[in-house]
Amino acid sequence: MTMYERSYGYRYEEVDKYTSAVDIAKKIRADIKQAVSEGLLPSRWKYSVRSDATAISVDVLYCADAFKPCDGGQGCNNVWCSARNDPAYAHGAQPHDVLTDEAEAARMTLKRIHGAYNHDGSEIQTDYFDVRYYGGVSFEDADSADFRRRETERLATKKNARQTGTPKRLYRNYSRTAGSVVHLTIETAEGKEVLACGARLSRSPIGDMLTLGTAEVTCSRCAKRATV
Repeated sequence: MTMYERSYGYRYEEVDKYTSAVDIAKKIRADIKQAVSEGLLPSRWKYSVRSDATAISVDVLYCADAFKPCDGGQGCNNVWCSARNDPAYAHGAQPHDVLTDEAEAARMTLKRIHGAYNHDGSEIQTDYFDVRYYGGVSFEDADSADFRRRETERLATKKNARQTGTPKRLYRNYSRTAGSVVHLTIETAEGKEVLACGARLSRSPIGDMLTLGTAEVTCSRCAKRATV
């Protein structure tokens, strides 16, 4: 297999090769916090670092002012940008937003922080990838921010319905790996029966409904509601 020349992040040697992406994400969070305190990143935005076994993603949230209308300048690679006034694409051209100069500078800072512990010996043209972890930096646009706001409100409404509802009965759910778990069900003001922990109430034959007090609630989240 052909090996390509690797590039290394400026803090690559600070972690050994067995360090997980989850642990590296913790370091990235600390680096971002320091960059904010030093004025290298705007403090009015929120920075979210998500990780799994192979990837780390940095998301900038609450950043509506990070975008501006594109003027069609040389930095625009969108052929459908209406500001470019390209006759070949005029039939479907639309305006769109791009990052402001401040946001672009922040993106470069975050990319440097994100890649600080990474190596890259990839060759995209041959689909050869050689990195310690995947992922990148993204800014939340207006549509994504609106969806997140509506989703937050929806989840808050569901949580409030569970917290203000009336304990109704118990639900024993059987698992192939963990035996059985006893949940507490809640009847909301609208008459809907839900689990106190927020998980989905299964209607399949693998679960049994029980009368209150006939078994101990073993779901840790449901147990908190059962003692209120």
